Amino acid sequence: MTRCDEPLLFGSLKSGIPNLIWRTNRSSGSWVVTLNVPKEIQDRLPSSTGKPTKRLQQSTGTDSLVLARKRFPRIMADLQRRLLEASAANPESPDERMRRELGVLYVQTADNPDRVAASKQKAARWFVQAFDDLAGVGASPQELDQYLTGVLGDMKMLLRSMTQMHASQIGVAVEDEKLLSYATGVKKAILEGAENAEKSIESGLLHHESDLGRSLREEAGKPVQISLLDALQLKRPDLGQRTFLNYETQIAAWKEHVGDLNLSSVSSCSLNSFIRWLSSPVDSGGRGMGKDSANNYGLKIRSLLKIFNQHCDEDQHRITIPDFDLLQHSETDKRNKVLKDRERAATDETCMKMHRAIVDLYPDLIALIPLYRLAGLRNTEAPFLQWKHIYQDRSGLWVIDLLWSKTADGIRLIPINKKLQEILLPLRSEPESFVLPERIHDVGNVRDWVGSRLRRARQLADVQQSANAHSYRHAFGGDLSYHCTQEVKQKLMGHKGNLTSHYTSEKMAALAAAVEYVGSEIKF
Repeated sequence: MTRCDEPLLFGSLKSGIPNLIWRTNRSSGSWVVTLNVPKEIQDRLPSSTGKPTKRLQQSTGTDSLVLARKRFPRIMADLQRRLLEASAANPESPDERMRRELGVLYVQTADNPDRVAASKQKAARWFVQAFDDLAGVGASPQELDQYLTGVLGDMKMLLRSMTQMHASQIGVAVEDEKLLSYATGVKKAILEGAENAEKSIESGLLHHESDLGRSLREEAGKPVQISLLDALQLKRPDLGQRTFLNYETQIAAWKEHVGDLNLSSVSSCSLNSFIRWLSSPVDSGGRGMGKDSANNYGLKIRSLLKIFNQHCDEDQHRITIPDFDLLQHSETDKRNKVLKDRERAATDETCMKMHRAIVDLYPDLIALIPLYRLAGLRNTEAPFLQWKHIYQDRSGLWVIDLLWSKTADGIRLIPINKKLQEILLPLRSEPESFVLPERIHDVGNVRDWVGSRLRRARQLADVQQSANAHSYRHAFGGDLSYHCTQEVKQKLMGHKGNLTSHYTSEKMAALAAAVEYVGSEIKF
């Protein structure tokens, strides 16, 4: 019996899944996932030899059918994503791409006369040496003709081989019947470039490029057709899986509304139309998204243009970054947003009840609710706060120096208001010790550990409203909304904003004044 878990010793093995096939190699075999490629996009997926790909395939890496079936969904999803990208890319036709690449070859040759001269001298030396060798052995005229005929045939084969390799490298699939014409074009472009390079040396500033040369140069200058998905792949190494999936969702929405994934489709008009469609009610054919979310979608789509420009080697191919009008909140919208935030925020009464319940159940967590409510710390920030991070600055202001936030903007200084000072300062201990109990760090998941204790305290206090860790941070932000500018609020909460990371005395004074309004009615 084989490890394929099939009761077959002879004949073809069946997986029971249409796209999962058994493939035998020299020594054994393995299960392979396959996906047929539609004929109209086969030339967008060239194989390593430059031929159109008729079928995408990837080995599961096992001869066990049980393991192969488990790996099948993930591998098939990867193949389908490749197929989708090829379908959505909408690049130039193969002929257009070939013409542009011929233009690039021409420009690379015509604009480098020194390299052309060096290449011709090298070739001349090779031929001189070859004829000297033939003369040395007394070759007859017929033998010379035969030798030259062989050299010419070798050159043609080399040209065809190099042409096919070049086509594969630039992502163009070339059918056998088109290879000769493409190779002829490559030869003509290079020879035309060499001729113009020589004439530019002879004539200098008086040199006029040939009509064919100008035509090839125009082809080379045409912008590269690249899709939003291609640009996203350039950024892929810098993105986490969740962020990458969010980008894919935003690109799919763009495709649904605009109907084109080319970078050239991203303009001021299309971005304005896109975000307004996203924010339109579902009944009107829109997505019913909030204005902030719609704006974020538009900004993320536009950021793919910046990513492309960062990786673009040719200045003429860079894309101008368009401006667009972000959706603005009316005064009613702003008021409703504040009220919505307040609904998700823990009330002052809830904070006091939860604090008393926490202290009764877990006395060493006395600082937990105050840190969330009065300093606006995230659930991932408070457990790692050490006493060395709490100190007085030069002006005598007590601050929390948050250095371990999940984002660059989250690294911030938070002034401690008088109410929080009354709770924290009497608890001060060794600089390297944690403000919250050390045992938090002995568990596998700190957030779950804290969350379970908050839920138990909520049951004890019989609290019905929001009382999770983030609800206190919402309450912190809600208090700030009424008493400081948006920039100051963003800085205190660790959101991306306009204030620089350099803390001046004036800025610290503004931050300190703002936090004094936080939790002013709470009695811990």
